[in-house]
Amino acid sequence: MITNSGEDKTAETESVQLPDTCDPEISQHLSSEGIAYVTPVVSLLCGICPKDLISEPCSIQCDNDSCKTFFHPKCLGKSAPVDSERWVCQKCRDNVENQQIIDAPDEENDICYNCPVCRSVVGDSDKALGCDGCEEWFHAPCLFISETEYAEMDNEEIWFCDTCQAVKANKINWGSMVGEELIAEKVQAVYQEMVTWRKNLFLVPRGKSGSDFIKELTRLILLFADATKWERLSFALVHIFLPIMLQKPSSKSKARDHVTYLTKRLVKWKNGELDDLMMECRSIQKALVQQQKISEESRKKSFCRLMLLGKVKQATKFVDSSNDTLGVHSLTANIKQVLGEKHPPAVKADPVVLHPHSTPPPQEVIFERIDAETVKRACLYLDGSGGPTLTDSDLWKHIICSKSFGKASVTLAESIAIVARRLCREDIHHSCLKEFTACRLIPLDKGQDKNGKPGVRPIGIGEILRRIIGKAVIMSFKTDIQYAAGPLQTCAGLKSGIEASIHAMRQIWEDSDTEAILQVDADNAFNRLNREAALHNVHEICPPLYQYLKNHYQKPADLIINTTEDHYQLKSEEGSTQGDVAAMAFYALGIKPLVDDLATASKPSVCKQSWYADDSSAGGKIEGIKIWWDTLLEQGPKYGYYPKASKTVLIVKNSEDLDLAQKVFSGTGIKIESEGERHLGAAIGSEAFKNKYVSDKVHKWCQDIKLLSSIAVEEPQAALTAYTKGICHRWTFIQRTIPGISHLFQPLEDCIRTDFIPAILGKNVSDLDRSIFALPVRHGGLGISNPVENCNREFTASVTITKDLTDLIINQQNTLEHYNMSIQNDTIKSLKAIKEKHLFTVSKSIEDSVRDPNLKRSLQFIKEKGSGCWLT
Repeated sequence: MITNSGEDKTAETESVQLPDTCDPEISQHLSSEGIAYVTPVVSLLCGICPKDLISEPCSIQCDNDSCKTFFHPKCLGKSAPVDSERWVCQKCRDNVENQQIIDAPDEENDICYNCPVCRSVVGDSDKALGCDGCEEWFHAPCLFISETEYAEMDNEEIWFCDTCQAVKANKINWGSMVGEELIAEKVQAVYQEMVTWRKNLFLVPRGKSGSDFIKELTRLILLFADATKWERLSFALVHIFLPIMLQKPSSKSKARDHVTYLTKRLVKWKNGELDDLMMECRSIQKALVQQQKISEESRKKSFCRLMLLGKVKQATKFVDSSNDTLGVHSLTANIKQVLGEKHPPAVKADPVVLHPHSTPPPQEVIFERIDAETVKRACLYLDGSGGPTLTDSDLWKHIICSKSFGKASVTLAESIAIVARRLCREDIHHSCLKEFTACRLIPLDKGQDKNGKPGVRPIGIGEILRRIIGKAVIMSFKTDIQYAAGPLQTCAGLKSGIEASIHAMRQIWEDSDTEAILQVDADNAFNRLNREAALHNVHEICPPLYQYLKNHYQKPADLIINTTEDHYQLKSEEGSTQGDVAAMAFYALGIKPLVDDLATASKPSVCKQSWYADDSSAGGKIEGIKIWWDTLLEQGPKYGYYPKASKTVLIVKNSEDLDLAQKVFSGTGIKIESEGERHLGAAIGSEAFKNKYVSDKVHKWCQDIKLLSSIAVEEPQAALTAYTKGICHRWTFIQRTIPGISHLFQPLEDCIRTDFIPAILGKNVSDLDRSIFALPVRHGGLGISNPVENCNREFTASVTITKDLTDLIINQQNTLEHYNMSIQNDTIKSLKAIKEKHLFTVSKSIEDSVRDPNLKRSLQFIKEKGSGCWLT
């Protein structure tokens, strides 16, 4: 601070001439300090703020006769006059007609400082303060600084005036980095490097360091949630914070080491020492050993490791004989070209399909249902790996749902809920959400297609934070989405919706009036949905979800591909983005107007349709189906739905109608057959086709059981858990959707009895043993049910549960107005009670047939305790 001390420090009274106004409280303060003042007589508004000048000690007036506007000196800053000569405001200076009133003398004078407040010269003997920002000098009395305060401030090295403090306050700083642009540039460089890293994160440790980590993460999220001046950087900071803080020091580091490093890193983070943190992380990443190709032995070890971690879904992928994925493609020029083709540029929407907006926007209060508990439930339902920064669902579950961190976890969940509500209410600038909407893209190798081109299946994985928020939003407005999509599009969250679609088309196929069913395949459906048209129509169809989707899809999202050899990025400009939890709902709502157009164009008596996402089917008269198909070809592309005739199949029910079908669909490129075709994981067609389809599936499942049995010899508990919690559900869907196939599951039952059960028990089993082991654990068994016995029971349950929804589809209703979801829930409860009663009867019958008293007592004891000990 530069000060100018007066020579006469013993003066008891000073006089301050205030040109305009002075607040009475300020006047009283001056009087108490022995400073004379002039009482103001006017009250005006500043021409810039505008605020009442009564609260300021002085003001400046424009000398232009046509203006005469008053201003605060602080508002004018350096443009304020420095002497008593004529002065005009900037507005008048910009006015060409008033240029003649501006005096701009060219003569150079000696440097003379004028107080910006009173506009008088600051003399050498005056008590004054020099601003280290604008380098202006201020009279201490003009700033209402008493002699005592002035004497104390005289020892300060740096001082800024109010104007410079305001400017300085508007600049964000982090350590030595000052200004948003500089910080943003640095953070973005760190992010771009970070997305090329390999996964190497430790779990957040419990205790003080873990709580401090969560508190800092919460603070970063609140930078956006509270709409602070940091909001543009908030999500970028969140997504670099996690990998930097949680980089595992070495492969053998322990929890104690993690606490030490996390504590040090948090200190450096708060001090803005980003370069030091990145140097440490680079050295760790450089030391990581490249992953070797999985061998059969390591496959078993990986399976057991994942099972011990409770990751059943990931573990059972190692027990899949039909997995045709050969790995991940290297990023060659051909693969980049294929990926580019699968993510096309945006297409301008046809005005014809843009529905007029007549529905009022939703009341903001409805978004209050998204709270911390909703966020916790959404987090619990999520699984899988992470997005570009590789922070997976386990990490987020640990810090949000664990009770180990107490209040810190609750506060974090609350901050995420605030973010979700803001995304649903406000129009957010796309630059704030760039890292939030980015996805990791994995180009899986599917071998070569029939044309010899590389088969690529791009899999998108979004950041977990985005998926948590998306899940919370979808859960909160699930009913709104379901009613908006209607019964004909069953992918919008309707319970057992896909099963209802299958049952409806099967019943349509069995109808005596039905001649054929058309199974349509769309080209790159999710990536070609017309984003502009879909967003526009969602505004009318489902208003509560509109703003959330608009914030996510207003601009193209980054798709980041990071292989061990290369790094590549492309844009998702069209369609719904892979890795977004809301993508399915967005697609269902975006296609809804097309479904309505098709319903209008074709009569239900000659053609009935059913949709599950992009898989559409139409059944009825052949000529009626042709009208539906022509309408789909005409209207579909307007909504971003491009039917692919070469992969579309017309299944003709009776062979005598084949000639008619070939004549009507001549030149369309559609495949016509009379045997059958796969439909949403089930099958439609002749009995011979369905039997072959199921038999092929059973053969594959037998191979899976044999593979699991080889693991069960050494790890029986892990293998049994994998079977009961995962693998046995692979054939449940087929059993629930195709009737009369129980006999086809006998080979699978034989494999379970002769291979799997002996592998986990170490001995062969008798008929009695098999019947006991088929029971649930609470009834004395192992939960290894008999697929032959379960088949018909599962199909009957599915038909019963989906009956009301199936009827709506068959009757081609376009609303869920008459659909009572509570009845379906009651039906499910009733079926569970019936099943439990059946199991009790069977277990009682088995118990009565047992002759061995020890075995009988064991069964009784297990039923009393609800758990058994067949495996020890």
